[in-house]
Amino acid sequence: MLVTRSPVIQALSAPDRTLLLERAAHRRLQPKERLFLAGDDAGRAHVLCRGLLKLVASDGRGRESILCLAVPGELVGEVAAVDGLPQPLDAAAATRCELVGVDASLLREMLARNPLAALALARLLARRSRWVCNTALERSTAAVPARLAGRLLELASLLGTREDDIIDLDLPLP
Repeated sequence: MLVTRSPVIQALSAPDRTLLLERAAHRRLQPKERLFLAGDDAGRAHVLCRGLLKLVASDGRGRESILCLAVPGELVGEVAAVDGLPQPLDAAAATRCELVGVDASLLREMLARNPLAALALARLLARRSRWVCNTALERSTAAVPARLAGRLLELASLLGTREDDIIDLDLPLP
């Protein structure tokens, strides 16, 4: 099952992983379809099995700022699942996506007794925080061409396939 590619889920004990996945709900999204909106309840966190999700902030006119991306194996909605507060961002499919939704309260219990899973989640949160910090720094200090180049390099390292000295990047984002 593709959900086991998640470092957080993989780090759980076998009995915890089995229980969590037995209670999981499968979901498919089409491009632009929302997984959740900022302010939604934090009842589930989702493991992205296939596709690419955008985590975005939207303004009052519907304009989006992509704050980070989720790739297969990553947990989405983890912030709200951990703190029990509403979702801080919107999550929208950039491509067709398959996800597995896990119960947030059960996940919190399991993280408390599986320190390696908690560490895997901390690493995910740190990576996303670093992405947001780098993006904010670029926006405040760099000209548009430099910002675009920085984002393309970041996307190439995240989504590209490397063959010798060439990185092939099929951008699923406008």
